[in-house]
Amino acid sequence: MKTDTTNNNAKHTQIYDRLYASIIAGDYLPDNKIPTEQELSRHFGVSRPTVGKALQRLVKRGIIERRQGSGTYVKPNINNQKDSCSVGVVMPRVSFKSSQFGNMSSLFDNVLAEMSHVATNRDCYVVYNNLIAQTNQELVKNTIKICDSLIERNVDGVLLFPLPILEDNQNVNIEIAEKFKNAGIAVALLDRDIYEGPKRSKYDLVSSYHTDAGYEVTEHLIETGRERILFLSDKIRCSSTKDKITGYKNAVKQLSSKEACKVFKFEANPLSDIEHTFKKENIIEVVQEHEPDALVCMHDRMAAEVIQIIRKDLKMKVPEDISVVGFDDESFAAFMSVPLTTMRQPTIQIAENAIETLLSRINNPDQPPKTILISTQLIVRKSCGGLRNIPPQ
Repeated sequence: MKTDTTNNNAKHTQIYDRLYASIIAGDYLPDNKIPTEQELSRHFGVSRPTVGKALQRLVKRGIIERRQGSGTYVKPNINNQKDSCSVGVVMPRVSFKSSQFGNMSSLFDNVLAEMSHVATNRDCYVVYNNLIAQTNQELVKNTIKICDSLIERNVDGVLLFPLPILEDNQNVNIEIAEKFKNAGIAVALLDRDIYEGPKRSKYDLVSSYHTDAGYEVTEHLIETGRERILFLSDKIRCSSTKDKITGYKNAVKQLSSKEACKVFKFEANPLSDIEHTFKKENIIEVVQEHEPDALVCMHDRMAAEVIQIIRKDLKMKVPEDISVVGFDDESFAAFMSVPLTTMRQPTIQIAENAIETLLSRINNPDQPPKTILISTQLIVRKSCGGLRNIPPQ
């Protein structure tokens, strides 16, 4: 467990990660000019010196270059990888517009940036096409196009982040993985399996230990005196959410005197680029009817929405009336009006293990499938009510 004590923790690193991910994703092309420090400062809502530190790191890594009297450009040879091993990445970029923070990027933008770092050090390069969609149908269509493009390019391997499972695309992840397999391209999965569970696929999987994360964050709430703890989720089916719920249920059953597990699933659009993806009336109804003293939200974005609803619509206080926790430790979590307690996903370790696992699969195609689960970290902030009954570190 780690207690977060500052809102100024390496902002320039966050800016660096987001710019690097944008360059790798092709938002800024080789030999093209990127926005000025002043423009980037306004876009990210930080000072120019903070942006300057991020840009200087990109210069040192040979990603961008400053041209006197002209500006800052992506280096022309950034995609000159010669005969290196090629790693395709199929992963949606889910960004959204926050009234508090402006344009926000996803946790997996940081994973993409880290994977590019690791690949470079292993004489590989990452092939990524921007995968952005507003509807599930559009997401499936665009994903298949990208898969066909990677197959045509004959990449050596693919890291696949399975799509959300809805009623109209229950088999899409299976079909995508099979397309690569039939083309002789190695596949490793990120974050979740292509099956909801308990069935396990035949592909390598690199993921955070979601069951343990669900248990630990619920355990912390119980230790701080919370008794009526609800789990809030969307109705999208995926193994990672199912594992978090399993961890939550295990903690309540083993540690709480109430032993009442209640999970509520709502209709949502996870691809929406606006701040609100859930109907607030549904959240209000659950809180009013069940009177919880703590809410475990399936991810930070949902937790941010829930906190806003609790404070503005229900006129209740967080954490005095209700504690709220999330998962992922997205870039905005520490800077919310009520800083969010959350389970941090280890982006560096995920990236390192993903690249190493895929390279191992490329070199040893007949080896048994591996499952690599990486521990998350509890980050305690104000939204859970502090450290009551928790011994000092």
